[in-house]
Amino acid sequence: MCVREGFLLVGVAVLVGCAMPNGYYQPATVAGGVISNSKVGWNGYSVKVSEGFSIFNPATIDPESEDLTGLQRTYMAEENRYSRALGISYTEWFLLEHRLLDCSIGFSCSTYELGMPWASMTSLDKDYFLQKLINHKMVLINDTHAHNELVSINGHSGWYIGGTAKPYFGRPGEPVAYEAFFVLGGLKEAYWFEGFGAIDSRSLLKRLTREMAERLDIK
Repeated sequence: MCVREGFLLVGVAVLVGCAMPNGYYQPATVAGGVISNSKVGWNGYSVKVSEGFSIFNPATIDPESEDLTGLQRTYMAEENRYSRALGISYTEWFLLEHRLLDCSIGFSCSTYELGMPWASMTSLDKDYFLQKLINHKMVLINDTHAHNELVSINGHSGWYIGGTAKPYFGRPGEPVAYEAFFVLGGLKEAYWFEGFGAIDSRSLLKRLTREMAERLDIK
């Protein structure tokens, strides 16, 4: 089993997050290798996907299509999950698959039900909420000792997590490298770039995932 399919056995919620319909939001568009949405945050966002990666958008694919891979089918099966514990009001996600390397990057944008924008929160409240998100993510990948640290991505506050995604409770599947960057948006939104790949290719996976995060343009 390839790495890109094996890591799904860890728990697809790591990749896709959760979503809830909301009349204000509109789906992101994909054109010319760029993912964008003008209705998220203050004035939207865009991400120019790195060369070598293809974009899989669950929102525009027929779930019964015979062309779907095992990874894509599992990814789509999680589309309607919703996590009230994290206060998410809207999420959209994409699976970015490298055409040659055995690695994938999950990109998601989530808007949280916060009482105020990130910039208006006290440092204590914001740090508490961010740590809660990071701890939740480490539980999902089954590596609560993963390295994590505050980082800055193009002038935006962010968080880096480097660890190993492992199956739960003896389920089949091999552990895989997990390299992720979390970036705060300008209003109440945040962005995840989560890379999965072979353990012995961790440094390359980290570089590719960071490069993708640096391609994020928050309007």
